[in-house]
Amino acid sequence: MRFSIYLAICLILQFGCVAKDTLVKAKMDEKTKEILEKNAKAMKTENFKEVKSLIAEAKINLLKMNINGTIVTKQKDDKIHIQSNMANMEEVTAYDGKTAWSENLSTGMRNIEGAEKLTLISATLPFYLNPERFYDEIKLNREVQFNNKLCYEILLIKEGMDQTTLYIDSKTFLSIGEKRILTTPMGKIPVEAVINDYLEHEKGFLYPKSMTQSMMNMQISIILNDLKVNVEIDDKTFEKPAQ
Repeated sequence: MRFSIYLAICLILQFGCVAKDTLVKAKMDEKTKEILEKNAKAMKTENFKEVKSLIAEAKINLLKMNINGTIVTKQKDDKIHIQSNMANMEEVTAYDGKTAWSENLSTGMRNIEGAEKLTLISATLPFYLNPERFYDEIKLNREVQFNNKLCYEILLIKEGMDQTTLYIDSKTFLSIGEKRILTTPMGKIPVEAVINDYLEHEKGFLYPKSMTQSMMNMQISIILNDLKVNVEIDDKTFEKPAQ
């Protein structure tokens, strides 16, 4: 079940760049910045700026094994809580702004550190909209075919994490997928996500409706059923339970 963090990250992709942002940290050339600004416009991320919290509910299906599951992601400010259930095996992973933790039957309760923690932090709301505030460098690598489309291949680089590769359609400037190395207690696992289609939220931004993820010789279908924004979420939701 350690792929639950990655599934949650895929629910809303954190692509986009805010022009003239005084908090920009990442090293980035003008061509890369131009592509990300066009990407943000295509994704209508300007309308995502007022989102302070969200709850995303999705169905998961392991295609070859026909195993179904669910994943619910709750986010508020710099906090995130992910609860997944696959074949009656439940896992909870969370970050409360300081401490990252996870609990499931196989590993029990544990703290999350290092690259695994950074991956979780990168999925919080402040960095969904502004990844340039989190990464050390964002750069255009090349134009390449991805899922039968000509794309800009964008590299996200952060000390302490493996590189993430984003794919942005060179015609529509929509985000269409990504590749990354997921750090887990079992080691590092290459993963790839392809976005199949988008919906426009009532708030005006686009979000992935369905995706396909590939990892460990598995094909995983992810269908987002519901996305609520600016909902009340108790801060205690994200805190590590007392032992």
